[in-house]
Amino acid sequence: MTPPRTKGSPWYDRPEVASFGQFAVDPRLQNNGLGRRLIAHVEAQAATSGARELALDTAEPALHLVEWYTRLGYRFIEHAQWQHTNYLSVLLSKQVGDA
Repeated sequence: MTPPRTKGSPWYDRPEVASFGQFAVDPRLQNNGLGRRLIAHVEAQAATSGARELALDTAEPALHLVEWYTRLGYRFIEHAQWQHTNYLSVLLSKQVGDA
């Protein structure tokens, strides 16, 4: 059986790449490190599952998010145009497991 394809990102379809979707921290709770702790937990779970990379995407115009993820060690992989959005997305990834 072939796993489902993302139809937009060859990187997401690689077997060693785990990914996570949108998440948010209530604005009243922001700037307390909660977002960093959530991502650290997801990174640890991805590594435990055997993934070597953890990927995500965000809207290209959301420069503050792209910059935040970059500060957390994520790097640019590619752009993706999803069928369900009217904007270009930036796909970022970070090594989380053994190389």
